[in-house]
Amino acid sequence: MNEYDNQVKKTIFRDELIEIAAWEVVPFANTIVNFEVTGYLRFNKPITHNPYIKLNDQATKGIFINKILTVKIIMGRSLEDYNLPSRKAEDLIKELKKIETNNVEN
Repeated sequence: MNEYDNQVKKTIFRDELIEIAAWEVVPFANTIVNFEVTGYLRFNKPITHNPYIKLNDQATKGIFINKILTVKIIMGRSLEDYNLPSRKAEDLIKELKKIETNNVEN
């Protein structure tokens, strides 16, 4: 039960990190990306506005890439971890059933 609880807590913590990291990216991206286009992309509609990313220098480009990669890496780890609580729960259920079976037999 402790393993299950710890895994759920880790997943919740990582989700909180994603939210924090994403909210760092959004204001920064807002200064260099045409967000009108994201709505079209999200809903798979034809793009009618000029898609642009204004990156005037390598430093800004590097910062933007690092911020996005941070979110991507944390999200990738979270996606891996989402299945772990489910597997831990299945293991826990099996163990509880064993205990129940042993108690019934005794």
